[in-house]
Amino acid sequence: MFLSVAEKNLLSAPMEKEEDKMLTVLIDRGDPLRDEMHLRDILGETVLKCVEEPRFENLKNLLPHMRETRTVIGLKNYPVAVGVDWDGTINRGGMGYFDCRPANQIGPNDIIFFRIGDPARPVRHFGWEHTRRSLANGLPILTTEVECQNLVYRQTVFAFSEGMSSEKDIEVLVRWQVENPTTQRRRYRIHMCSDPKNPKIIKKYSGTISPKETITHCFRVLYRNSKQKRELTALLGYPFTGELFGRWNIRPEISSIRESSFEKKLFACRNFWEDLLSKGMKVDTPEKMVNDAFRAWQVYNRINTRAIKIHGRSCAVPHDGSGFYGDVYAITALGAVHALILTGHFKEAFEVLCALLFYQKKDGLFFHKYGLCDNGGFLFVVAQYYLTSGDREGFEKLLPHARKAIEWLRKNREMKDKNSLVYGLIRRGQYTADIQEEDSCYMSDAYNWRGISEMALALKRAGIGSEASRLAREAQEYRKAIIKSMEKASFPEKDLVAPGQRIPEGSFLWHHRAIVKRSELTVVPMTPVSRSLERRFLGGYYYSFALGHLLETEILDPESDLCRQAISYAEKRGAILLGLQRWCEYAGIDHAYSYGYLLTKIRKDDIPGVLLGFYAMLAYGMDRDTYAGTEVVDLIEGNPHYGQKFHYQPHTLSNVMQIRLLRMMLVREEGSTLHLASIAPRHWYTGLKVENAPTIWGAVSFAIEEKNGSMEATLDFMPHYGSKPEKILLRIRDPKRRSIRSVSVNGREWKDFLSDKELINLPGTLSKASILVRYQ
Repeated sequence: MFLSVAEKNLLSAPMEKEEDKMLTVLIDRGDPLRDEMHLRDILGETVLKCVEEPRFENLKNLLPHMRETRTVIGLKNYPVAVGVDWDGTINRGGMGYFDCRPANQIGPNDIIFFRIGDPARPVRHFGWEHTRRSLANGLPILTTEVECQNLVYRQTVFAFSEGMSSEKDIEVLVRWQVENPTTQRRRYRIHMCSDPKNPKIIKKYSGTISPKETITHCFRVLYRNSKQKRELTALLGYPFTGELFGRWNIRPEISSIRESSFEKKLFACRNFWEDLLSKGMKVDTPEKMVNDAFRAWQVYNRINTRAIKIHGRSCAVPHDGSGFYGDVYAITALGAVHALILTGHFKEAFEVLCALLFYQKKDGLFFHKYGLCDNGGFLFVVAQYYLTSGDREGFEKLLPHARKAIEWLRKNREMKDKNSLVYGLIRRGQYTADIQEEDSCYMSDAYNWRGISEMALALKRAGIGSEASRLAREAQEYRKAIIKSMEKASFPEKDLVAPGQRIPEGSFLWHHRAIVKRSELTVVPMTPVSRSLERRFLGGYYYSFALGHLLETEILDPESDLCRQAISYAEKRGAILLGLQRWCEYAGIDHAYSYGYLLTKIRKDDIPGVLLGFYAMLAYGMDRDTYAGTEVVDLIEGNPHYGQKFHYQPHTLSNVMQIRLLRMMLVREEGSTLHLASIAPRHWYTGLKVENAPTIWGAVSFAIEEKNGSMEATLDFMPHYGSKPEKILLRIRDPKRRSIRSVSVNGREWKDFLSDKELINLPGTLSKASILVRYQ
């Protein structure tokens, strides 16, 4: 594709209206080229043609970044989060300013907002574009800054309790600093207000400030941790936030405090989160944004994991988010457990897994508010917990529940007619929370296949050989049945439009019927019998949603015809935008469900393709200041969730998928091989460090840096319980793109390397190594 000057400018400068012809074609329904171009990832193709491999700088000015965002602060496992909007507004329950409907706002102090200046105006009136926000190195300590009348107003806010315990009263500590950078005395004013619909001033701070002076005011908002609050979570699941507020009618208590008290509690808050994160996997790259985001995603998941009561017992369960998404979905909760396992927080992972056992049905099915893939996800996480942690005692406690889930799967697969299209698959059932009708769907079967496959490995390592062998055979047969069905169900795309078929005017298929009729693409359906996803969405929307789930399981060989056909159909039929899953029309992305697609690109060693998606997540899938991800973003306007004002940031599933993606880029197990630093931007290799990353063979640490014209790396691998990979593949990409002259390992010449792929092949028995790469 020939790139115009305007298109090239998109990669280096903010968009100008006169340069925006490409995007106009994509979003203007009246443009004759729109339907054809809508089906391709034009922006992604443009980026990949302009640069050798994408970086954040190449993407950040393509489109507006997310606007009017919000985040949460809170305690680990506390029952309710506290939301902080982009203007510093504090809201109990995390609903956000825009969601303050009368039914949700019970008490007058549920929403606390601020006015500044002389005369005082709400911070919101200064506009989102004129505020600056930042986290303290990825920790839930939020600073919001805005300039008013030549003064700098800076708010710092965080949550605290005695011992940082979720059982104690939670305090939100707020500090306002007013700085005068000018040479004149000036007046300042801060109003703390409640109830945006009927504003009332709670506290006033005002006075004059001398040149170069900074004045500070501190206060706290106390939320009582009452017994009533614990009891209201007795229902399975979690009440919607409005119902929660109705039952927990607690008036926050507001009082001024000394700055010394503020600093003391700030120190305790910072130490708590730093200590927690120090005990797991650590990532250090030359990009501070990436390092802080990795920490923030982990913290947000702890805040979104909330104490509830199930059958009278207190449990900590991951929720989807706050506000509109303040509920439990099994697929998200299990993903949060997997993220804990991948980052080495095994004790927390086990505690959450035990809490989730309450969602298993009497017949053995593990399912809660999502779909049949929940069952396979549960089996996968149980197996991964044991394989990675080595906790035999914990595994034995979880094993009876896993066996019940396996038995449910055995009883609910269609095993009668071997000639049937659905032979070997799970009988029709719900496969997603959004589409309630029951249907066959390969993503459900792929999840359950991966679950029993991993359980077979876990049982084998636990020494339960006969059961492991039986389950391994079942997994092998199950995969064959799924693959055979997918091959049998595949069809030419032209068959989507049957002769004489009436296509509803205005539907997705109606807009693209001419393209479909002339196509030579092969469709690998996700719903093999009804073809409902394909007929309704072509390769996009819920088709790519299901395909992303399926690809997560790695059931398809990335070089197989099935994988190639399914991905090609998605990419050419409206599923991908900037390397991520497109949602609805051209403008939307749903980056959380892109993980399976990007994992396949990792397996195919497509470094530019992975980095396109990775940096697009950072640029558009989340707030760039606080790294709070949202589920759906309107890229043209920069609105989270298409601007519907549903404040559920930060979104747990987004955090999970971002943690998974970065981990797999740097540390990945595939078969009997451990891949290290396999997919990383070339500039990271000037100083890349990963510490204490758990794998199914043991914890691994490595560091790579440029020194004295060579590349040096250290490896520290601690295999556990006698299990080791067959080989370790370490990639060292030279930032200067030089050819390798020689490699030495522990001072000895090493011949086993691939110069063109910059890969060093090391034995799996190697525990410590010092590696030197010299260049021509």
